[in-house]
Amino acid sequence: MPGPPPTTAPSGGASGAATSGSLTVTLTASPSHVAPDQEVEFVVSARDSRAHGVLAYQLTFGDGAGTHNVTPLLCTATAAPQEETWGLSHAYGANGTYTVSATVSANCTPDRATASVALTVS
Repeated sequence: MPGPPPTTAPSGGASGAATSGSLTVTLTASPSHVAPDQEVEFVVSARDSRAHGVLAYQLTFGDGAGTHNVTPLLCTATAAPQEETWGLSHAYGANGTYTVSATVSANCTPDRATASVALTVS
């Protein structure tokens, strides 16, 4: 389920959020307007109040690059809250507007949510 459109954070960054079932994902980028080759810091936060496994993320930077974490496919019989925060950075080599998306999934559930932010490089 797509989240609301990206918003500009007060610190000159941008943030977006999305929810699927009991999974909530937030993506923050700072700054959201950079010069070419300047690093952008990303924070992906996820919380699932009734997960049956670990949380996994996939981040696409909008320029053909991306990253993800590797998680074991372990399921538990009892649901339990899971919460994760990942910090990453990326630099863009060319001017343009880029849409960055973070998709988080909860193992052993159909919950999968994608949050997006927009960045400008000039």
